[in-house]
Amino acid sequence: MSAQVKQTETPFRPEEPQPLVRQISPGAAYPVYALGPLKSAVEAVQGMTQAPMAIPAQSALAVASLAVQGFADVETLGGKRPMSLYALTIAQSGERKSACDAPFMEALRVHEQEQAKLHRKAMQAWQRRHDVWKAKRDRILADAKKPKAGDSAAAEADLAALGPEPEAPPSTDRLVTEPTFEGLTKLFANGEPSLGLFSDEGGQFLGGHAMSSDNRQKTLAAFNDLW
Repeated sequence: MSAQVKQTETPFRPEEPQPLVRQISPGAAYPVYALGPLKSAVEAVQGMTQAPMAIPAQSALAVASLAVQGFADVETLGGKRPMSLYALTIAQSGERKSACDAPFMEALRVHEQEQAKLHRKAMQAWQRRHDVWKAKRDRILADAKKPKAGDSAAAEADLAALGPEPEAPPSTDRLVTEPTFEGLTKLFANGEPSLGLFSDEGGQFLGGHAMSSDNRQKTLAAFNDLW
């Protein structure tokens, strides 16, 4: 003998539309206490600009990274890595991003200007040395082409005694704004061992040649490799 179970249908209850993006809760206060010796400078710039604390803090960390990356590395689980820092500030227009960058970058820009003056003098001295070297080399080669000028061994000996071509002084630039990766690589080879890519407007770099549809993947992979 079997018992019959009465089945009841669950009534359909339509739900309200669900948001596609969850509501983001307010973030915690920026840990300015963890900035160490940068704390007082960040607080001063924040007081001057009235910007959110995270903006001057990020400006300070970016400039500090450039200042020290030529002198030390960081230890990671994968071994030593350059003390580089990728920083992206997202804020509305008028939230004082550029105003926070300026005080921290002022000393760096003054240093660049001073080094540029020394570089111009070094370039003038190099140009004089190079002109003399080139004139002597041209004379040796011209003499070697003359009839009865002797064997080539004498010309080779004169060229060896003349020495290699004088090298131009390296570039003193430390800041770049919108480089291609090829240009950045050339600047690394002929200039300072550490460089800073700083831009007040992200679109200046993201919309530039290096991040075009043809170059985007190559540029991002190369920057990742630099890290």
